[in-house]
Amino acid sequence: MLLGDFAIKKGTVINYNPKAIFYDPDIFEDPEVFRPERWEHEHPSISTNELMSLGFSGGPRGCLGKYLALL
Repeated sequence: MLLGDFAIKKGTVINYNPKAIFYDPDIFEDPEVFRPERWEHEHPSISTNELMSLGFSGGPRGCLGKYLALL
């Protein structure tokens, strides 16, 4: 399987760092500043739902408190 220019072999474990995404100044202006209003509108390149899901993970081992937290 190819992901961009990278070949990924079957069975390879892939991980991501949500903090690196949330603190990326290319995605969020002033990432160190607490501004909840930044979530009121969709980011042009990444949907809010995609970003919110990163912190909760997904699948059968996803965060048990996700829906409680979203309430």
